Amino acid sequence: MKSSMPSSPKSAGKRRSRSDSRERVLQAARGLFSRKGFAGTSMDEIASRAKASPSSIYWHFKGGKDDIVLAVIEEAADSYTRTILNYVREGTTPEERVERFISAALDHMKAHTETTRLVMQLAIERSREDPAVRDRIRGIYRKFRETIAGEMIAGFPSIDPKLAKRAAAIQIGVFEGIFLQWQLDPDEIDLEGVFALLKFNAKADLARRRKMLEKS
Repeated sequence: MKSSMPSSPKSAGKRRSRSDSRERVLQAARGLFSRKGFAGTSMDEIASRAKASPSSIYWHFKGGKDDIVLAVIEEAADSYTRTILNYVREGTTPEERVERFISAALDHMKAHTETTRLVMQLAIERSREDPAVRDRIRGIYRKFRETIAGEMIAGFPSIDPKLAKRAAAIQIGVFEGIFLQWQLDPDEIDLEGVFALLKFNAKADLARRRKMLEKS
């Protein structure tokens, strides 16, 4: 039988300390990976910047740098998903949900530019170098696609689940492609204008689908 006794202040303090230590490591790693890349960053540098011992880093991340990379990507993906879903679910019509989805993606892209760029960089770099890491990253993207597809199905119950997954893959690809072009040529790419056109096209597509359903 499990004890109903509350945890002691001492044990709660230890958990907070571990959580703070883990976050310091991730913050240090994000800064170093952004500046020097994965290969150019050593565990000693991460430890020094995080003001942590190498042994404490391995306590949090048994697989070393690759586990840190996966944590960085997973946390970014989870944050992105939460932000979008919380905003999308406030929509009351399919049109409003689609518009909110695109707006949330744009806002998150602008607010977390460095993190978005880092995640794309690490995902490509480590997927190419390490099959085990590639499998984990593939799982992260698969979960992301399934989550978006699930929201599409919730908003459009008549949509085929396979089609929803394909549409989710297209949306992720479109957003990442726009982000890459914006990073390479910010003076040429009008981010607000591009996303406004995405909204227009998405709503026009919804109108076409509605007419098709009415005729069938």
